[in-house]
Amino acid sequence: MESRAHVAVLDPLPLFQRGVVEALTSDEVLVEVPADIRAWAAEGGRRVVLLTLAASADWELLEQLGQETLVIALLEENTEPSSLRALRLGAGSIVARNATTAVLRRALDAVLAGEVVLSRSVVQALISSSRTAERTAPPRVLEDAEVLWLRQLASGVTVARLAASAGYSERAMYRLLNRIYDRLGVTNRTEALIRANVYGWLGTGT
Repeated sequence: MESRAHVAVLDPLPLFQRGVVEALTSDEVLVEVPADIRAWAAEGGRRVVLLTLAASADWELLEQLGQETLVIALLEENTEPSSLRALRLGAGSIVARNATTAVLRRALDAVLAGEVVLSRSVVQALISSSRTAERTAPPRVLEDAEVLWLRQLASGVTVARLAASAGYSERAMYRLLNRIYDRLGVTNRTEALIRANVYGWLGTGT
């Protein structure tokens, strides 16, 4: 049985933070407002950061946290360019800051299950941006184990479960996945899975 998930809320308005804490805290989820988000994220376990992207410093923090921590980006203006930028900097999902509690909870459940919540327009933009890959040869072929990892992520396996089955720590697995993303010429899991699908790596064969 998996341990209780920990969720941090980072928003410029204390009232908003308190509202999210009250709305999302349950027997399965502990919602907090940590004073030191980096130290909080380093504690390990199932951790998700709800990060409002309101200032340049927030975008910088996303880039730092998104490499090894699950982040749901909350956008004041959920436009396609800002959503794509958030994804490229490491966000696991994108949600409008004025979303309902039900939408926010659904996004959190999805991220904890290894899934991604995106608007249709953002998905279409990601697919469009990957079309150039269809006209080029794949990069250096990945190892069989690496292709299998991508398939497992595509099927909804969490990084924590993937790490356990592969015999790595969760932090080490994030580092290994980031190296795969670099070799694919992408910056995050969503783009990597789209690229892998274009190359035919998510089918039954290798």
